[in-house]
Amino acid sequence: MSLAELAAAARQPDLPLATRHARLVRLGDAYADAGDLDRAAKTFTLAVRLAPSSHAAYVSLGVALGKARRAAPAHEAFVHATTLAPSHAFSYRALGLAASMLGRTADAAQALRVALRLQPTFDDA
Repeated sequence: MSLAELAAAARQPDLPLATRHARLVRLGDAYADAGDLDRAAKTFTLAVRLAPSSHAAYVSLGVALGKARRAAPAHEAFVHATTLAPSHAFSYRALGLAASMLGRTADAAQALRVALRLQPTFDDA
């Protein structure tokens, strides 16, 4: 599906919530893959608003924001992600990297320690 088709599919208001959410995440992924990080972040923000308990949407939002060098909102997204899924190692790794980007070395070290405890195979944590 093209970006235009994905966008049109995501805008259908009569769809079930879960379907609309999944389409927004897919559209956000497509924008991110195309390098349009602003649109990706906006789309993931819509997905988070639609389903605030979606760990995956917060992770995707944080990744898009981090790639766009928007460390503070990325950090916030990863805080939400770790709250929703406290055993998800990648979320803690990403939280640590975002904290590092903000110069919060103690917070970064703590998050990376948790990531390594959860998944000892992270080479760069």
